[in-house]
Amino acid sequence: MLPKPNLPCRVAVATLTSCLVLAACSSPGDQKSFKSEKSPIAASPKAVLPSIPATQAGATDITFKATPEKVSATYPRFTKARNLSMAVEVIKGRMLRDSWQQDASDVNVTSQIIASSDAVLGVLVTNTTTIRGKKQTIPASVWYSAGAKQSYSSPALVKADQWADLTTALQDAGKDQSLDGSTIAAAAKAKSAPYGNGPALGFDHDGDLLATFASGVLSDNPTTLVVPSGKARGMLSSFGTQAQKASTNPGKFTGTTSQPVDESLESTDISTRPSTAVGPDCRVLHCVAVTYDDGPSAMTPELLDTIKKFKLSITFFQMGNSIKAFPETAQKVAAAGMEIGNHTVTHPNLPVKTPDRIRRELEHNSQLIKGFMGATPLLFRPPYGAHNDTVDEVAKDNGMAIVQWQIDSEDWKNRNPGMTYKNVMTALPYTAPIILEHDIQKASIDAAPRIYRDLEAKGKTIVSVSEISLNTGGYQAGHAYCNGTVKEQSGYNCKG
Repeated sequence: MLPKPNLPCRVAVATLTSCLVLAACSSPGDQKSFKSEKSPIAASPKAVLPSIPATQAGATDITFKATPEKVSATYPRFTKARNLSMAVEVIKGRMLRDSWQQDASDVNVTSQIIASSDAVLGVLVTNTTTIRGKKQTIPASVWYSAGAKQSYSSPALVKADQWADLTTALQDAGKDQSLDGSTIAAAAKAKSAPYGNGPALGFDHDGDLLATFASGVLSDNPTTLVVPSGKARGMLSSFGTQAQKASTNPGKFTGTTSQPVDESLESTDISTRPSTAVGPDCRVLHCVAVTYDDGPSAMTPELLDTIKKFKLSITFFQMGNSIKAFPETAQKVAAAGMEIGNHTVTHPNLPVKTPDRIRRELEHNSQLIKGFMGATPLLFRPPYGAHNDTVDEVAKDNGMAIVQWQIDSEDWKNRNPGMTYKNVMTALPYTAPIILEHDIQKASIDAAPRIYRDLEAKGKTIVSVSEISLNTGGYQAGHAYCNGTVKEQSGYNCKG
């Protein structure tokens, strides 16, 4: 093994394969040094992100596989960190969508837990995919504060006023590999992957700060720049210091902590540091969540084609009987990175049904969804928006938030694309509204291109239901919502 090179400011660099940094392929003591094509200098064998057992972090592993689409994903779900579970699924969904939109020939999303303590959890999510015959690796790290009950992207680890110093350190690291300093600076300024070219930040066993950039950002391969712990220490936010400790000395995550919350992470200012939000930040963007109920149907593939053209994130509340009728389409929706929620098996008016019937409708449909998605859904939409205390309790028992709507397209009533479009566009004055449509109604299928184009033309950002709430706490199991959590809930039959 070669030691770390003696570079200015003790900053080391290496272009690493996915086995070294992006996945836990072997124990740290068994890691091999991988040399860059441009330099004989190799990475320190300790420049590896930790791999912490799921049980220690209070997580279970989820596996999704869509063989016809050559798509697979493995990721953790956390019992006592719901917001982090949502964040990981949001990132996974974005990675699947990016690959789908670029007609990738194969997609493999993997995850590893890289930090665990009473205060912090950290997860690295990596997409390894082949696009036009070229293999690409895209890493993203997400960090969770137990005190704030909130997930953050990589920049949260660094003080806002220290981001420029971090950028300089990364540029110094890149010099040894003849990497362009301006390219490093531009990537460091970008939003975190997979939403931009920003690095996935994490800590190795010594507390060194590792910044890993995706393939094609700094070089053809994923590239990791290493800032030694002594240099990085002064740059870290208080949350970053907690994360560093959770990486170098991992402990059991319990969901509660006495550690202080880093209040600076509430800021949405991106003038000195990239956004700490995971995905679209609906605190500053004018977000809308477009949703479709009752599918999948024979028309859903046509809708997927439109969604692909506009590169959108959409939520589908699928019904069990429809899943049984169109199982391949249900899986295609999941493989395309769309969010899927529960809409019962047979679409009954739940409040007039017995508790046993309510439980069967929700639980059986969750199992049907798990059958092709690998996990039970985190979201539930009751048919007709009708729910009561019993429905809420069953939803909570099954880990699902109740998602209503603020805007009804009434496609089911008007059966007219023009009227459907007009009704959807009434969402424009509202803050973070959820819009109801149906992928069993031709009116919504036909109106979709115009709806998507004009919502975006009017300054709206179309997001999934999870994305619209993620950076403001997310949706809690057993509570009902009509819009994003950036504002107080109001609308039809909402209590959240």
